[in-house]
Amino acid sequence: MRTKWPLPGTTIWLWWSPDGTVDLHVQPSREWALRIDVPLARRIEAFLASADREQFYRFRSELFRTVPDGPGMALPAPWPRMQRVLDKWFPPEEAQSA
Repeated sequence: MRTKWPLPGTTIWLWWSPDGTVDLHVQPSREWALRIDVPLARRIEAFLASADREQFYRFRSELFRTVPDGPGMALPAPWPRMQRVLDKWFPPEEAQSA
C-alpha cells in the first residue's frame, strides 16, 4: 500500500510493505527512504491527509534540508538530521504525555 500526499508532483510518501514495515520516502531531487515505526507512520499519514498547503510545504522544506546530496538510497535508521525534524513535527509519544 502506498500513501502519497494528494497533490500532483509532491514528493513525500509512505510505503507500507506486506511484511509490516513502513518506509518514509522523500524525493527532493533523488529518492531517499528511511524505515520508520508504524505509530509514527500513522501520525505522518494523518498529517498528510489533514495538513493545509502551507503546513505541508513547511514540513517538506524542513525534511528536504536533511537529505544529503548525492545519489538516492536508503538512509540509515535513525538518520539523526531527519529524526530531529520528525521529532519536532511528531514528538515521541512519551514527550506528549509529559
